[in-house]
Amino acid sequence: MRQKWVNFLMVLVLALSISLLFSACTKQEIAIEDPTLTSQEEQERLKQLEAERAAQAQADAKAQADAEAQAQADAIKIAALKTLEKFKNIDIYFEFDKSSLTEEARLILKAKALFLSENSDKNTTIEGHCDERGTSEYNLALGDRRAKSVKSYLQSLGISGQRMVTTSYGEEMPIDTGHNEAAWVKNRRAHFEID
Repeated sequence: MRQKWVNFLMVLVLALSISLLFSACTKQEIAIEDPTLTSQEEQERLKQLEAERAAQAQADAKAQADAEAQAQADAIKIAALKTLEKFKNIDIYFEFDKSSLTEEARLILKAKALFLSENSDKNTTIEGHCDERGTSEYNLALGDRRAKSVKSYLQSLGISGQRMVTTSYGEEMPIDTGHNEAAWVKNRRAHFEID
């Protein structure tokens, strides 16, 4: 009987051991994280990071495009200002006691007509000037003929006469106050202002 009792105890111990072993294994399995869950969370985090990076890259690209557009607009403004300054500062010169246009004057006026065509919101005042020789009345009339000659040519190039005003200053506003041919050549001119 004793042997039966020992066998019974051994079976009982063996059963308890197996039971403990299974319960320990079960606890380990519960303690291990579900690998599919971790992978999904990582994938979601990666997608979120990719979306954030893409949004940042798009914002950077837009900022760069805006900066380039602004730089281009600034360059166009600078070019337009230079063209405006050229329009105002390049005068038409006349021969002594003449109001007819030279070939050089016609070339310059073609460039001015192009500027006026491209800038239809701009009007111009054409000033006629003379050198100091002749009477004030004569020079005012000659300056007027010079300004009107320029206006007529610009009209022949398609610029509306309503966008141009002529005035004569005669000898009153010389560029060069000298009393020699070098000064007089500079003063026989038509000058342009933008209104």
